[in-house]
Amino acid sequence: MKRMMKALTINGVVAAALVAGSAQAALAAPPTNVTVTVTPQNSTGGVIPTLNGQNYFYDYEIAAGLQIEDSLPIQICAAITQAGDGLGFPFDIKFGPNGAGGNLPGVTKPATITFNLAGCQTVYIAIDTDALAAGNYNEHITIADDDAPSRTTVNVDNKNVHIRAKLTAAKATTCFFTDSEFEFLLDCAGNMVTTGTDGRFSIVTNKKGIQVATNPGQFYYNILWTNTTGEDRTIKVNMARAGVRPQGAQAIHAKVFPSFPVVDATAFAAVNDAIPSGADDNLENVVVPNGWTVWVSYHVEWATLGSLISATSATTCSEANQTFAVLGTVREAVTNTPLGSCSAGAAGYRK
Repeated sequence: MKRMMKALTINGVVAAALVAGSAQAALAAPPTNVTVTVTPQNSTGGVIPTLNGQNYFYDYEIAAGLQIEDSLPIQICAAITQAGDGLGFPFDIKFGPNGAGGNLPGVTKPATITFNLAGCQTVYIAIDTDALAAGNYNEHITIADDDAPSRTTVNVDNKNVHIRAKLTAAKATTCFFTDSEFEFLLDCAGNMVTTGTDGRFSIVTNKKGIQVATNPGQFYYNILWTNTTGEDRTIKVNMARAGVRPQGAQAIHAKVFPSFPVVDATAFAAVNDAIPSGADDNLENVVVPNGWTVWVSYHVEWATLGSLISATSATTCSEANQTFAVLGTVREAVTNTPLGSCSAGAAGYRK
């Protein structure tokens, strides 16, 4: 009987110890959870990212022969969402690889960043391509945690950034407005405008309502025509203006390129150092070999500077109603046969 009681005592001690151990385990702190939120921002070039599931997309759609140069700010924030027994910090956030099958050149992913405490950091994905041929391009960058401390769980939300570009075949004739620094005009949202009449400019007046300046102060109408006729052509370009006037005695310049040029400030400068053609709305007798492209620039300014602004002039960008436009028409020099035309312009408002 004593032996049986001793055995029960021993068993009772063992059982009590097991219960105590279980209670201590139940009271132990859980792991620390850190949530990392990824929020892409509007690109410096004005591209707005869109969210689809766990993926953000930056989409570009431009003409073939152009290049993409942009910077994508990505805000990354870390916050402790469950305070446990882990250290929480430090840990790394790494980027990449630039996804398998991606074919957009010139994309540079950010370097690995370290979080030593809760907060936000902004990194940048850079895009700097050469001139791109027609086609569809894409690249994607994954975002993930690395080297988290023991007993710390890091959860990364919205962890994929995709970049997509669609480049269509360049039109035989294309045109757009820029300022003197070859900056494209902007719309009311601050996005660059490379076609059409969505560009905006402001008109500065003095106390008497006289128009004294515009912002930007100077404008350049640019028209490019690619000779796809199958033979060399001697061409002329006639430009019809509305709302602007020539700026300078040699407001018109042109340059012929052996292929569709990279449309950038360097090529623009070369055009304005090339064939001069006065300020009479006409470029005369330029030979464009088959397959080559002529680029014509026309330096103009707002036509009513120095005069009283209209009483009906809008005072906000969204209602801009002081318009200008230039229509350029490329013609065969001898027969006057039209080979292509293109119109571009903008709307201004009193500021």
